Amino acid sequence: MHETNQSLSVIAQTQIQSQIILLQGSVIKLLEEALLTGSLPDINRLYNTSEFAREGSIRALRDQYQRKHNISEYESDRDIKELNRSLPYR
Repeated sequence: MHETNQSLSVIAQTQIQSQIILLQGSVIKLLEEALLTGSLPDINRLYNTSEFAREGSIRALRDQYQRKHNISEYESDRDIKELNRSLPYR
């Protein structure tokens, strides 16, 4: 069970890291543009990217919660079946 939970965490971690990389790329592009043009770029692009990353991160956490819940449900069903098999018939 520990390995399963760990792999679920890795999935969510990877998804959230991709959102961070997206944000970093956006900041780098805005800074490059500012250096090349000498003026401030449209800050709304950064805002839109941050909203996209926020929504993606929330989705990753929600999906992780759902995966964990489904596995817990499966394990509970399996435990109940094993318990029923171990009980003597009356």
